[in-house]
Amino acid sequence: MSQLLRILYHYSRTRLLARRWTDRAGLERWQERQILRHLKWVRQHSSFYRSWWQGYTDKDWRQFPMIDKGIMM
Repeated sequence: MSQLLRILYHYSRTRLLARRWTDRAGLERWQERQILRHLKWVRQHSSFYRSWWQGYTDKDWRQFPMIDKGIMM
C-alpha cells in the first residue's frame, strides 16, 4: 500500500504542482537559476572544476573554457 501512495504522491506532485511557465522567458529564467545552482554545487564538490574555472564567475558559465576527456583525465 505504501508503494501505491508513493506513486500517487509523485504523480499528483508532477501533474498538479508542476511548474507551468506562461512564456519562454519564464522558462529560461528558471533554467538559468537551475544552472547556477548546479554550478555552485559542482564548485563545492569538485576540486578539478574549482581550479579549472578559476577566474570565472558562475554567471559567466557560457564562457567557461572547453574541456575534453584528455584534459579531464
